Amino acid sequence: KKFPIGSDLTNTAYFKKSLPQLYNAYPNKDVVYKISNLRYPKLEFDSNLQKVDVPLRVLVQIDGATVINLKLSLKTRGHLNIKGNVITGSCDDIKTKTVVVSSKIGDIDAGLANDIMDDLFSKTIIPDVNAFFKK
Repeated sequence: KKFPIGSDLTNTAYFKKSLPQLYNAYPNKDVVYKISNLRYPKLEFDSNLQKVDVPLRVLVQIDGATVINLKLSLKTRGHLNIKGNVITGSCDDIKTKTVVVSSKIGDIDAGLANDIMDDLFSKTIIPDVNAFFKK
């Protein structure tokens, strides 16, 4: 996913309050997120409910160097309708369980890492999935 130019998510200023050690170490620097699957996602469909569990590696990079390395489980829930070959629905909720593998900015609380990842993916994944379902 490419964020729009000037997106708050792509600058350390976005983390000034939530993760001040990142902003203090790298003030007003561009942030690159490299996200990769650790395995195929698990999908569950039950009646009109969908659940997705995706294990991910998230590398937070600044100036080409990995500053934070995260391993997480991304879980979404939503509603799904299938009529013939047409799928519609929505992604209603997203939660992460995050483990900080390494950090060059000191210790990062696991709860804080979860909150930041929930916020990041809520602003990226949910709108994209919902836009797809509306096509």
